[in-house]
Amino acid sequence: MSNAEAAAQGWRRLLAILVGVAVVLGLVVGIPFVFLVNSGYLPGFSMTTAWEAPNEGESAGQGDRVWLADDTVVRSRFDSVAGFDVRSGAKRWEYVVPRRAEICAVSDGSGDPVALIAYGEAGRETGTGAGTGEGRPGKGCATVVAIDLTKGRELWRTVRTPTTGKAGPGAGIVVAGGGLGVLHTAAASAPST
Repeated sequence: MSNAEAAAQGWRRLLAILVGVAVVLGLVVGIPFVFLVNSGYLPGFSMTTAWEAPNEGESAGQGDRVWLADDTVVRSRFDSVAGFDVRSGAKRWEYVVPRRAEICAVSDGSGDPVALIAYGEAGRETGTGAGTGEGRPGKGCATVVAIDLTKGRELWRTVRTPTTGKAGPGAGIVVAGGGLGVLHTAAASAPST
C-alpha cells in the first residue's frame, strides 16, 4: 500500500470515528433535552401547571373576569365570584349572587384589592342579554356590590337605575380604580317647566 493510500485510509477511519462520536453525543444530549423541555425543567422552560380550577360548565359571556389580589386569584362567573389560593389552588371564599340573579358586569383590574360586581334578575319581559336594562323597572343590572378580593367580604351595596339603551352586556356599567368606583345609571329626566 502506498503512502497516499495509507493516508486516505487514515482520514476515512478518523472521519468514521468523528461521525460515530457525533451520533453518540447527539443521542446522549438530545434525548434528555427533549424530555426536559417537554416537562419544563430547563431554564426558560420552567412554567408548569401548579393547579387548575374545576370547569364549572359553559360561560354565560358576561361577568367573566380574573383578578390577582395579593396571594389570591379571583375568578368571576355569571353566578358567583370565588377566590383561590395562588400556591395550592384551594378555594378560600365564594360570593354567590342571590337566586334568579346573574352577574352582568364586573370592573376591570384596578390594582386595588376591590372589585365592583353588578347583578340583576335574569329573564326580563323584553330585550335580550343581561345588563341592557331593558324590560321592567328595577330589573337588569340594578344592584352593585363592592367585594374585597382578598377576603371575599362585601364592603358595600347600592342600587342603580338600569339604563334604557342597548349598551350590551356589562358595557362600562361599573369601573373601579384608585379607591373610587363609578356606576353608570340611567339619566334623570329633566323637570318640566
